[in-house]
Amino acid sequence: QYDPAPRYHARDVAIIRAMHASAVCVLGSATPSLESLVNARAGKYELLSMPERIVVDGTRATLPKVRVVDMRSEEKVDGERPILSDALAIAIETRLASGEQIILLQNRRGYAPTIRCSSCNWAPDCPDCSVSMTYHKSRRHLRCHYCGQTRKLPPDCPSCGKNDLMQLGIGTQRVEEELIRLFPDVRVARMDLDTTTEKNAHHRILEKFGQGKADILLGTQMVSKGLDFGNVSLVGIISADTGLQLPDIRAEERTFQLLTQVAGRAGRAELPGEVILQTYNPGHRVIQFAMQHDYIRFADTILPERFALAYPPYGKIFALLFSGPSESMVNRLAMQWCSAARRLDNSLDILGPSPSFIGRVRKNHRAQVLIKVDPTRSHRAVRELIRLTNKSLGSPPKHYRIAVDVDPVGLT
Repeated sequence: QYDPAPRYHARDVAIIRAMHASAVCVLGSATPSLESLVNARAGKYELLSMPERIVVDGTRATLPKVRVVDMRSEEKVDGERPILSDALAIAIETRLASGEQIILLQNRRGYAPTIRCSSCNWAPDCPDCSVSMTYHKSRRHLRCHYCGQTRKLPPDCPSCGKNDLMQLGIGTQRVEEELIRLFPDVRVARMDLDTTTEKNAHHRILEKFGQGKADILLGTQMVSKGLDFGNVSLVGIISADTGLQLPDIRAEERTFQLLTQVAGRAGRAELPGEVILQTYNPGHRVIQFAMQHDYIRFADTILPERFALAYPPYGKIFALLFSGPSESMVNRLAMQWCSAARRLDNSLDILGPSPSFIGRVRKNHRAQVLIKVDPTRSHRAVRELIRLTNKSLGSPPKHYRIAVDVDPVGLT
């Protein structure tokens, strides 16, 4: 949980809770976090591996074959590359003809993540957040996915007046529209934040798919874990590169986990499974490891890099987020905090302050400070330093906040 406070990781809370109750805590995953793997290798956890899938009704299901499609080689139509590659479109058509089911992952909701004027480069940014508003075609409006603010899509560019607004990027709504265009009789169940706001909506969508009342389950990361449908023989990953673009030390780890988990939804019973992964960067190591279902090689490649930089799971990161209505005041508070902390302990590796990746959310500007703590340092001493620094500066002005997150899941 990140917001509201207190910030905590449910996995860590479960482990501590089990310790206090003298109970056993079972962490089960095909792609455990690197922290869990290092703890298991160090003997803190007992590692139990299952190298093969289980036997169901006398048949051992095998891992699906993964086919990587280089989208750069797909022929453009009207200046754009297709949403579905030829390989994926043919595979979908084949499965539909056989009465088999399909799961498609596109980890962006809405219709088009970006609207841009081709004449003057205008884009509809959220007035309260430093992000572009996403176009939702079903309601014909633009929506900010951070604060929820909406506005109508203008017919012409408000800046230059020309009718040159382009829809850039691919959201789940756009994929759904393309599926219906290519396969008019297809039954698509879309599962994302927009279709699961009502109570029990998530359950109803999965029940519909499980009963065979939908041919394709299309969704964001909601469709990547915990689903077990024996009639699913094909998984398609529309844009495998999305998560790799984030400036975050865990971007590769999270992307590998997502790709591997959703790939595991195919071929879970008698039907053999196939995964078609669309990417613009087929040589990327994350894509290659995911194609081979090779978690251990992925981990053994990433962990030495983390160790060299004293990043988790070897060191710790304390992230401090400064926020408030005035950008200059937020930056001043962050700089004052860093100066005070360095006066108390100039041996600490304090990075920043710097603007957050999303520099403004809900009218609040944001700056970030990171404290890297190598394994030889006491984490308790760092917590005490943060407490003393806060005490020396006093409480921040009204409407300004300083939030501390230890080993944050994301740095965006």
